[in-house]
Amino acid sequence: MEIEDKKQELLEMDQALKERNWELKQRAAQLTHLDMTIREYRGEMEQKIIKLEGTVEKSELELKESNKQIEALNEKLQNAKEQLREKEFITLQNEQEISQLKKETERTQEKMKEMESVMKEQEQYIATQYKEAIDLEQELRLTREQMQNSHTELVEARRQQVQAQREVERLSSELEEIKQLSKEKVMPILILPY
Repeated sequence: MEIEDKKQELLEMDQALKERNWELKQRAAQLTHLDMTIREYRGEMEQKIIKLEGTVEKSELELKESNKQIEALNEKLQNAKEQLREKEFITLQNEQEISQLKKETERTQEKMKEMESVMKEQEQYIATQYKEAIDLEQELRLTREQMQNSHTELVEARRQQVQAQREVERLSSELEEIKQLSKEKVMPILILPY
């Protein structure tokens, strides 16, 4: 009877051992699956982070390029302003010269009516000066239009700069959120009890 009890006890222990082994195998399979899941998740997160970092880098490069364009447009605007000031000064000088020549012509007509040929030469000279003044005024108008166009381009470039800066900030914030989320999801999995 005692032997039978021992056999029964051994059978029960063997069965318990088999069940424990089966549980351990199940646990090992679960751990293997969990490890694969963690690796896949990490891989996905790393790909997303790499992609976002690339997008941020591209946006930063675009922002730098926009800054360069703004600097170039500012320089063009300053040059255009300088040219405008020079041409306005030249136009003023020509207008003053024309005014002076007209006065001289009037005095010549009053004092020297007999010198009609001289007066005609003076009138021709005045007409030439007046034409040059008109040409300068036309050039001045074109320069003003160029300056207005440069100003418009500058405003648009500044708008693009602000938009690019906002995109960089948004992407940077999204990148930080994904990194934080990755840490929060991975750490609880790593400390699960076995």
